[in-house]
Amino acid sequence: MKKVFSTTILCLSAMTQMMAQNIMGKVVDTKGEPLAFANVVLLNRQDSAFVKGVVSGEDGSFSIDSVCNGGIIKVTSVGYKTICKDCEGENVGVIKMEEDSKMLGEVVVKSSRPVIAIKGNALVTTVVNSQLSHAGTANDVLRQVPMVTGRDGNFEVFGKGVPLIYINGHVVQDKNELAQLNSQDIKNVEVITNPGAKYDASVKSVIRIRTKPSRGEGFGGTLRAQNGFRHYFSSMEQANLKYRKGGLEVFTNLNYYTGQFYSYGVTNMETKASTNWLQNIESIGRMRNNEFFGKFGLSWMLNEHHSIGAYYVNGAGLQKEYPDYKSISYDDGTLKDEVSTIGLNRTHAVPKHHANIYYNGEVGKLGVDFNMDYMWRKKRKTSNLSEKNINNENNSVTSNGIGHSRMFAEKLVLSYPLWKGQIEVGNEYTASQTLNDFNTNMATIGNSNTKSNEKNMAGFLSIGQQSESCCRGRTSLRACQLQIHRKWTTQRRPKQDYTTCPSWLFYRDWKNAIIIELHKQDSTSIIR
Repeated sequence: MKKVFSTTILCLSAMTQMMAQNIMGKVVDTKGEPLAFANVVLLNRQDSAFVKGVVSGEDGSFSIDSVCNGGIIKVTSVGYKTICKDCEGENVGVIKMEEDSKMLGEVVVKSSRPVIAIKGNALVTTVVNSQLSHAGTANDVLRQVPMVTGRDGNFEVFGKGVPLIYINGHVVQDKNELAQLNSQDIKNVEVITNPGAKYDASVKSVIRIRTKPSRGEGFGGTLRAQNGFRHYFSSMEQANLKYRKGGLEVFTNLNYYTGQFYSYGVTNMETKASTNWLQNIESIGRMRNNEFFGKFGLSWMLNEHHSIGAYYVNGAGLQKEYPDYKSISYDDGTLKDEVSTIGLNRTHAVPKHHANIYYNGEVGKLGVDFNMDYMWRKKRKTSNLSEKNINNENNSVTSNGIGHSRMFAEKLVLSYPLWKGQIEVGNEYTASQTLNDFNTNMATIGNSNTKSNEKNMAGFLSIGQQSESCCRGRTSLRACQLQIHRKWTTQRRPKQDYTTCPSWLFYRDWKNAIIIELHKQDSTSIIR
């Protein structure tokens, strides 16, 4: 009996330790006041990689569902200096943030912090007239928005992965669009952690960027240069030009990027079996990148209820890689093989075309959001590698690959207010084609020629209602709402996928969901 009791105690203790996985603390300002919506992330000590992250609540408290594992806690908030501290236990205590002000001589310059608020199922950060308006580009703004981490177009939302990013209602298809958008032109940023039925099921989060209405008339523009040094010098030059007359605006964005990158790695592998096998690998990588692209377009705000616009993007780039690889193998201390490889890889992206047309407006109480895109791209890659082994035998490998891709996409969303919520109905259609040709002089690899066609159609219906009684005092990002949505998709696939069909086959995938989410303070009830 005593043995059973002891075993039970040990099991309960182990379970308690396993359940206690949260890292907790509180973020305050210099006055000791709670600091809400501060980004608190856990980083890996070895490579500073992102592990998990949360935002502080209205009382400044936070809880990360993870263990420290010797990591680093990093706390950031707009207008405050970044704090990094060792994660040594479950309770990191109170983290005091100091205001970040710039000194100009004897004058201290302070800007207002952005207004951050929860609206429905979105966390809205107001950029206009705040410190974020001077951040630089949209990339720099998103780096400082609560619940978002990443840089240079590669962003993640805490716990939701890679988001779908919109600028004024159209999907960002090219990361360069974020670099082209000046922070002073941004009105607000919405982070949606619970997207509705109008988004694909694979979309776990959405970021919506809205720009300020254009003011003034005549010519205007900005010139921007960004230089850096990471073993080699890199540079980006950008010119944004505008002409505005009434509600019509014509614009162009020109960008040129050049840079060289360097990487070095050493790997030592030892395998102990009947013999002791040791392999040393040394790799050196050099890459040079040159890219030019331009964007031309117009937007016409007919009035506060109707806006239409279109743009065209064209660009080309050349990337050169110089791989240098060396491998030495030993068998019980005896040299068995030595292989060295050098080469040149050239990737040439010929002019890539991207055109968009959109309309956003209201017809009475009916909201209309329409977008249509067309993209065409071609890429050519050539590779020349020279390999020499321990016997001074030379092997040359050459390859040539050409890839074509094009896509047409259309999406229409209609919305109408319904009681204390709204009803949304819409459709989306995409058609894409990819062609790839690959040729090489190595018989073991062989040549290949592939072609892929895909067409998708989808429709959705969403009804959302919000209850004020249950939403009072809400601090979570989950919207307190009743959602009833139905989404269906139709895909068109080539006939070779179906031996019994003489032509194309249509099939339907019906998705139905009823979601009731009730949230009050820190309690959530989800019924599916």
